[in-house]
Amino acid sequence: MKYIIGSRGSRLALIQTKYVQEKLAKAYPEHTFEIQIIKTKGDKIQNKPLDKIGGKGLFVKDIEEKIISGEIHMGVHSMKDMPSTPAKGLVFTKVWKREDPRDVLVLPEGVSELDKRKQKKSISVIKVKTRPSDYKYSREC
Repeated sequence: MKYIIGSRGSRLALIQTKYVQEKLAKAYPEHTFEIQIIKTKGDKIQNKPLDKIGGKGLFVKDIEEKIISGEIHMGVHSMKDMPSTPAKGLVFTKVWKREDPRDVLVLPEGVSELDKRKQKKSISVIKVKTRPSDYKYSREC
């Protein structure tokens, strides 16, 4: 049988989805697994801050709707993009082992917290609001 895996088209999303595709192909060699790139609302609206267009779920809702409608069989997401509970009719089924959980945010010396006014675009306002503990740091290594 051919299974279709829904994924965003970002570099990170495709790396994660190809990883899952390879694991599934190895575990189920009698089946094929094809990746379908889906542009989500979060991908389409680039001129507004994410918290102004809907916050959590912007990068997953379109993929979830395609799973529910039967257009695709499964979706792969970063857990950072997921709402705290899945959409009705869906479940979180597998969390893959992280390659390297030692991600770090490096701030200038003397800075103890993020200043939203000076915040770079690469740091999501949603992450700051929902996971401030991720941005604590220590000078000790």
